[in-house]
Amino acid sequence: MEIIPVAGDQQRQKIRGQVMDLDLYHIAIFVSQNAVQFAFDVIDDFWLQLPLNTEFFAVGSATARALTLHGVNAESGLGEAMDSESLLMLPQLNAVDGLKVVIFRGLGGRTKLADELISRGACVDYCELYERVYPSDCASALAASQFGNDSQDITLVYSGESLQNLQRSIVESQKTHVFNTAVVVPGARVAAMAKSLGFTTIFEAKNASEEAMITTMTQACDSL
Repeated sequence: MEIIPVAGDQQRQKIRGQVMDLDLYHIAIFVSQNAVQFAFDVIDDFWLQLPLNTEFFAVGSATARALTLHGVNAESGLGEAMDSESLLMLPQLNAVDGLKVVIFRGLGGRTKLADELISRGACVDYCELYERVYPSDCASALAASQFGNDSQDITLVYSGESLQNLQRSIVESQKTHVFNTAVVVPGARVAAMAKSLGFTTIFEAKNASEEAMITTMTQACDSL
């Protein structure tokens, strides 16, 4: 997965406008560490002090920690999943009727968060800051490697989109035996996706945190 800033003057102007109007939003949600990085590249240009009446939320503890580096204390959800569903369990995001919400994220991706908040009566805008693209040399790098030749090879995949890119590189490199190597994924949703894409040995971590993924990888190593 390669992360690049959005292109085009119109899109960048839209981002600047949304950041300048940050104080008009009751709630600001950051979906990833990349969203924090790209957002604050702009926010720091316009806000010496963040608006006091805006509440900040993060999808996952790693994103929340990234926000603390900018002096922001953000809620990151209930339970162990560290995803949109766990964030939506917070009582503060249940009583949002009539509130304005901005979601900082990349282009595209899941709409679960916005869809649910809209159904609860919120007015939701996306501030789309970056693109996730498929690296041009991904398949050739896999084809040139020895990965997949050892029965104990393991891949850690941190998102559904990364999983789709892995599947694409396997097909393009024609190393279809890699589908039989172990893959560690964050949660049931990505595990189901892995099965549908043809992966046969799937280990499901509790979430996408380094701790959860490494713990599951260790368990996978012990069982292979």
